[in-house]
Amino acid sequence: MIEIMLVLVIVSILLIIAMPAFNKLVLGSNVDGGARLVLSQIRLARQYAITNRVRVAVLLPAKDFPSSGTAAGSTRYKASSVRSCIVDSGKNFVEYVGKTQWAFLPKSVYIDDIANADAVKLVNFPENTSADIADNVRSIIFLPSGSVEGGTDVGPIEVEEMILSGSSLQTKDAGSNKVSVTINWLTGRAIE
Repeated sequence: MIEIMLVLVIVSILLIIAMPAFNKLVLGSNVDGGARLVLSQIRLARQYAITNRVRVAVLLPAKDFPSSGTAAGSTRYKASSVRSCIVDSGKNFVEYVGKTQWAFLPKSVYIDDIANADAVKLVNFPENTSADIADNVRSIIFLPSGSVEGGTDVGPIEVEEMILSGSSLQTKDAGSNKVSVTINWLTGRAIE
């Protein structure tokens, strides 16, 4: 009987010691999964642009979304979602890429600021009761050639663990748990 109690005490001590490491492992896999989701959406948008000879934007709503427009009820998209749409030469929303939906990053994983990102105007955010419009949604626009509009590399796109505090996002653990991706403007390929 004493031996069983001793074993239970030792096992519980080991579990208490191992829990923080296990939590960090799980959160790290969430960030990796979020980065893979963003990368796959970027690659699919580029391929769609080349195959269908259209301009395709990867929409990545920013931390301050919605900054303008009527999409006030669309805050769930804030820095944690991605979707592709077709845009015209004036960077105006035309329609979403067929058979796609909004993809959401894992809980507590967000997309931080992106250098050299574009902005798409008049994006339709369909909610349960109405169709909301948002202007200047952060995006990466692929041309029919597969290159990125703008003539400069896009990124780094940083997918990291953040804390939602009120209406603002704050980096957790000094940004130690993040994945950075850059897109080459000429080839349109993502480099991790």
